[in-house]
Amino acid sequence: MTGAAVCCGAAAALRSDKAGISPTISVATIAVAADGSVTLYCGTVDTGQGSTTALAQIAAEALGIDAEAVRVVAPDTDVTPYDMGTLGSRSTFHMGHAVRRAAEEVKTKLAAMAAETGVPEDSNLPIAELFRRNTACRPARSSAREALFRITCRPTTRPA
Repeated sequence: MTGAAVCCGAAAALRSDKAGISPTISVATIAVAADGSVTLYCGTVDTGQGSTTALAQIAAEALGIDAEAVRVVAPDTDVTPYDMGTLGSRSTFHMGHAVRRAAEEVKTKLAAMAAETGVPEDSNLPIAELFRRNTACRPARSSAREALFRITCRPTTRPA
């Protein structure tokens, strides 16, 4: 993704629970590159329970794309955000909420980009085409890791 404009969404899910480990927190980051590729960064370990597939499906559903289009990055403390742990069904519940919230944030940012570009709300314009049409998007001049944690595609005008 180096040299590509990126829209990101990040979210955390937090719950305090008397019966379990308390508090429990999961953080997810979703990056959408100018070529339309979608990458989900989360610290949930798939140990055979299907969490990678489930989390990709949650992100895809919120973004309105196919689950196969979402690349899930395996847990790596150098690039993936914090997850309290992979325990029972907490991964789908807690990380699933963080993924959904991050995807909703990305969708809101993409909708704002579409609006400023003049694309109708109900359009099914591919993400890559949306980035291509948006003149406010300029290639990031930093490493891919740095680009993930900031928005490099900014509107040309600020909302009132």
